[in-house]
Amino acid sequence: MEGMKTVEEVRRERLAQLRKEAGSLVALNERLGLNARDATLSQILNAAKNSRTGTPKQMGSKLAREIETALGKEVGWMDTDPALLETRIAPELAELADSVNQLPEDLRDLVLAIVQSSLKTAQAEHTKRLSDPPTDGNMNAEHPTSRRMKTG
Repeated sequence: MEGMKTVEEVRRERLAQLRKEAGSLVALNERLGLNARDATLSQILNAAKNSRTGTPKQMGSKLAREIETALGKEVGWMDTDPALLETRIAPELAELADSVNQLPEDLRDLVLAIVQSSLKTAQAEHTKRLSDPPTDGNMNAEHPTSRRMKTG
C-alpha cells in the first residue's frame, strides 16, 4: 500500500500543476512577479540537489504562501494533495474543475462567479422548500422532512 505524500511532494505536484496552467515556468515566474529566468521554481520541480547540502531543493512554507497569495489560491492550497480532493468529489466535478482551470483567468473568474451564485440560489430554494408548509391546500400532506411512524 502506498503511503501518503510528504508536503514537499505535494508542493512539487502543485507547482507542476501551476506550470501547466501558466503554460511554462517563464510565464509562471512572470505571473508571480519574478524574473522570467529565475531558476528557483525549476530547481524545486526537478528536486535539484543543493550544492552545499546535497539535499533536493524544496519549497518552504513562506514561498508556498507567497505563491498562493499571488495567484489567488486559498491558504494551504499548495499543501493539499489534489488526489485526496478528487476522492471526495464526483468524477464529473473533477473533470469540470479541470476544464475551468484551463480557461483564461478572467473567464475562469466569471465562470466561478456564475457557479457560486447559482449554487447559493439553489441552496436557498432548497432550504425554503424544506421549511415552507405545503401550498396545495392539503394540510395533511407530508412535509418532505417529516417522518411518520407506521403503526401495525
